[in-house]
Amino acid sequence: MELSALVDHLDHCQGSRGRLFALSCAAEATNSFLAARFVTTVVAVALLMGVAALLT
Repeated sequence: MELSALVDHLDHCQGSRGRLFALSCAAEATNSFLAARFVTTVVAVALLMGVAALLT
């Protein structure tokens, strides 16, 4: 009885992992990858603007 319930549950979970689930996972991975670089880029640009302001 428990084994059949487990199989049913796993079938249900596997069915919910369609194209949208894969797209959501890809979007989340891309977002986390770009977020770290975005902050670094903003800091670097701010530093360059600060140095440029001091030199003028």
